[in-house]
Amino acid sequence: MIDNVKIFGSDKQLKALEQSKNTVFVCVLGNTGVSKIPGISGAGGTPGLLTKTTVELLDLPFIPISAGLEVEPQTSYISLNGQPGGNIKEGKGVPNPEEIFESAKETGQLLSSICD
Repeated sequence: MIDNVKIFGSDKQLKALEQSKNTVFVCVLGNTGVSKIPGISGAGGTPGLLTKTTVELLDLPFIPISAGLEVEPQTSYISLNGQPGGNIKEGKGVPNPEEIFESAKETGQLLSSICD
């Protein structure tokens, strides 16, 4: 068993992860204007901290994927050609959701052909 890791609901996923020889941690990242609405989100840096901790605990290669970030990562990453989401109170949240979805499907198919 991988120390300090628990998958709730079923340990089958964790056992499959342990037996895998070519596993990567893929994290899809994006920003949204909704998080800037006062009182809506108190998440702060928590998602980043959880991602970093997970990658370090599992000791897996990490592939960041941008679905629409305000600031580009300072490392290699895959882009889905997305733009950051806007404030849904002011109009359409994401200007190109269909394009992002199709890019995500293609990226997932590619990654699944070379990773477990």
